[in-house]
Amino acid sequence: MTFAGDGPRPRVIVIGAGVGGSVVASRLAKHCDVVVLERGASSRVIHDPTLAMQRSGFEGSPYPQGTGPGGGSRVNGMVFAHAPDSYWNSLVHMGLEVFADAHGEQISFIGEESPCDGLVDRALRLAHPEVRPTMLATRNGVRLTAWDRLVTHGVTLHTGVTVSHLNFNGERVMGVVTSKGEELTADHVILCAGAISSSVLAARSGVIGDEIRLLDHPALFVPLIRDRRDSSDAIERDPICTTYAGAVHDKDGVSIMSINGGVKGSGGLLVALMTPRSSGKVFVSRDSVLIDRGFFSDARDLEALRTGVRRAHWLLSQPSFSQFTSPMSSMLNGEEWQEQVGDGVWHACGTLPMGLQEDFPLDESGKLRGTTNAWCMDASVFPVIPPAPPQASVLVAAGLLANRFLSLVTS
Repeated sequence: MTFAGDGPRPRVIVIGAGVGGSVVASRLAKHCDVVVLERGASSRVIHDPTLAMQRSGFEGSPYPQGTGPGGGSRVNGMVFAHAPDSYWNSLVHMGLEVFADAHGEQISFIGEESPCDGLVDRALRLAHPEVRPTMLATRNGVRLTAWDRLVTHGVTLHTGVTVSHLNFNGERVMGVVTSKGEELTADHVILCAGAISSSVLAARSGVIGDEIRLLDHPALFVPLIRDRRDSSDAIERDPICTTYAGAVHDKDGVSIMSINGGVKGSGGLLVALMTPRSSGKVFVSRDSVLIDRGFFSDARDLEALRTGVRRAHWLLSQPSFSQFTSPMSSMLNGEEWQEQVGDGVWHACGTLPMGLQEDFPLDESGKLRGTTNAWCMDASVFPVIPPAPPQASVLVAAGLLANRFLSLVTS
């Protein structure tokens, strides 16, 4: 199969139909011949975990991954919180002028306010006057994936295709090679496979080294059980695809969210440090990927999250939470909770950060250094992790980078 051609419209392969790939494909389709390669199934059934999510098999931390059109937006908690202007301004001050219009780009992507109608939602809102509803990626209360939000026509989607590596001739990428050995050619290739998979592809293609920086939000999920005699009312956690956030209390860089979902109404509180200083590593070999999330490599992060856990413990002591108990209650008073950090949040970012310096994998336009026509436009690009669940920030960044790509390639 050959995609590249000599016509007036550039042929572009986008690897991944997730959050970043959806907006990139949508923007580029007006000016380019766009082919999206997605490793997941084509089914639009969101709530079937066998179709919507695959365990990655990564060593150290098995990041769950949404597959199929929409990617992670098919299975995540649906939080749609935009990063503040101060975050985007900090990236502009680093020389990344492409993000100067982030505020204007945010208008393109809006969510709905959570109804906060869950038991945990109501308890959290009654516990503190500064708790507010979260914004959700929904339409009329129904999950809205990035693919459904953006891609309507003009894009060729191939599902069930896993890309093995990029195919280079010198500094020019000629296309990609699939896991079945099929060579697909194009004028440009854009990595949108997510922070882990995009960086692994770059490493296995020889573009970067095999030791990759990883950014993530350290978080603790505190499950809650409704205190009733009938055991059928026990709140069971279902992290696969039906959980969603309802209300949030933000203070000192730590967010405490009420979590709802599951067939029997799972729930709990999620305590997440949104402004971490620590970083982890992804180690790539020919046959495996090892992840060290690196939480608390900076001791200040441990102290910040410890303060957040204490606040969560105080909230749980308020009368509005009297109907709940938690199997983690005793842990919250000590330090045992540290062993549970990371369960409930997988916000991988920053594996292929943009920057002006030559040691950054991506230049200020999102192009892979050392190449003439390979790009990245997903959560990998952030040199600093967004201080919010990343879905909305990835849409904004991908949209701005897609616009920059078009200005460079089609002018």
